Amino acid sequence: MLVRWSALTGGGKQGGESGGETVYTTSRPRALLTAAASGLFVLIGLRMALTGEASAIFVGALAVFFFAAVGVIMVKQLFRRTPELIITDSGFTHRRLGAIDWSEVEGVGIAHIGGHPFVDVLLRDPAAYLARASRRTRLLGRTNHGFGYSPAVFSTQTLPVSANEVLAAMRRHSPTLELRSGSTG
Repeated sequence: MLVRWSALTGGGKQGGESGGETVYTTSRPRALLTAAASGLFVLIGLRMALTGEASAIFVGALAVFFFAAVGVIMVKQLFRRTPELIITDSGFTHRRLGAIDWSEVEGVGIAHIGGHPFVDVLLRDPAAYLARASRRTRLLGRTNHGFGYSPAVFSTQTLPVSANEVLAAMRRHSPTLELRSGSTG
């Protein structure tokens, strides 16, 4: 296993290094801001849906559905006690992606999706990773792969640090880790 039990139960520091691991928990201000913005977009979507025009109803309903889902996820993040990301000398464990050993990683970089930076983990054998991943992670991974990204992509939106800082922490734990073109660290 890549992480200690104390890290999984919140024993690590937010964004700090402790006992050979770097632990990142949810940034409460970022999650709260995202939840509030989602609530605003839900209200805008409702207003659009109530205009009576077919196209506005459709777009408004999509906005309500999407931003309500984002808002619910962010509120759940606010109450989550376990870390989102733990980086060790053996690999890293992400809340959604699971544990990935450095020997499985060919390189890392930053992908910009919808204008937001994501950590893009280039895997040596994406099929082997997807075979052991959860059903939800497999679905998201295949979708990411279809858009030209690695199946192991994660957002830093709710982390207390930037994507560049995550890559720098990964390099501290795995000095030979290759940074993919377009990434800085």
